[in-house]
Amino acid sequence: MEQSSHGSTVTSPALPTELPDDLRGFNFGAFFLTFIWGVRHKVTWAWWGIIPGVNIVIAFMLGFQGQELAWKNCNWKSEIEFDNTQLEWTRWGIGVFIVCYLLLQLAVLLLVATNTLEYNFWRYLTPGVL
Repeated sequence: MEQSSHGSTVTSPALPTELPDDLRGFNFGAFFLTFIWGVRHKVTWAWWGIIPGVNIVIAFMLGFQGQELAWKNCNWKSEIEFDNTQLEWTRWGIGVFIVCYLLLQLAVLLLVATNTLEYNFWRYLTPGVL
């Protein structure tokens, strides 16, 4: 890439087409935010992550291949920009996971505290008795 700055030409080195070794690793952003991450990084098969059961397989595939897919499918200005962007996706993915986990725990706690879970469970097991 060449840029003109006050009459002088500055040439920046081209990025490698293959993912550099120092950027390889598990992509937690792709793992936790499967199809959302896939839309942004032009990975069309990430939409399979919407289907229950298949989503677990897709999440692991994106987790292990996410760095390479993001590197190949998007235009990056530098390795630092790529690394910072994927780190941001990781933070959001882990954050969304923690919030969903806490909301699930709160829902279960409220169901147990109000005996709704136990009552409906026994009513289901013994129809007509209760």
